Amino acid sequence: MKRTAKGYVAGLLTGFLLFSTVMALANASGTMREIFFGINVVVDGVPQDFEYDMRPFITEGRTFLPVRGIADALGLPVHWEGSTQTVYIGNRPAHVSWLDQMGHRNHQTSFGQNGVFAWVPGTAATDGTIFDRGIVFGTVVNSNVGESTQSIEFILNGNYNVFRGTYVDSLRGGGITEHTRVGAQFRIYGDGVLLGTSPIISHGMIPADFNIDITNVQTLKILVESTFGGGFSRTSFAGIVNARFESN
Repeated sequence: MKRTAKGYVAGLLTGFLLFSTVMALANASGTMREIFFGINVVVDGVPQDFEYDMRPFITEGRTFLPVRGIADALGLPVHWEGSTQTVYIGNRPAHVSWLDQMGHRNHQTSFGQNGVFAWVPGTAATDGTIFDRGIVFGTVVNSNVGESTQSIEFILNGNYNVFRGTYVDSLRGGGITEHTRVGAQFRIYGDGVLLGTSPIISHGMIPADFNIDITNVQTLKILVESTFGGGFSRTSFAGIVNARFESN
């Protein structure tokens, strides 16, 4: 940050030390350091007026400038990311949280045999496309149930702008593979408001991408519904793969 600040003074800004207010401060080791205030900063010909506690200063031959004050003068946004101790000036890379790595809550199901599973990396959907991450909803429907649903919730706290991923039909192994299946459908809710609906998830379907605006959403719910198709018990394994929450 020191080198960056010095570079801005040397290359981008016109600064003149017209007068100095000198202050002597002691650091943690007790060494006295002189700090010189009274620096004028001009950006593109416009003099800048900084708040008292954001004044530029010089100490030990280095010039320090207020990040937010300079960014505001240049018309650039400033973002502080406490988790990584990083200041972003201007554009910042999108922050991504993968759906399968986030904890969910409030799993609700209309049938006890329903369940949510992790996508097995390197396995294929029923159309043959291979994916490496995601979650799968196994939803059982029989003649006694007629319709079967289950849902989970994610706490977002308004930290994301976009929810994107792909809807697929999964062929799940391990003794529970079901080749004859019913259709399923996803519904995505943000704070109780329907934000998106998937196509019907069925055997051999072409994966369908989705991109949902979740700006300011506090709680997101994923609901999957399967409807009885006649005959004995059938299971749908509807998957959401490569799904992530993004902020920008």
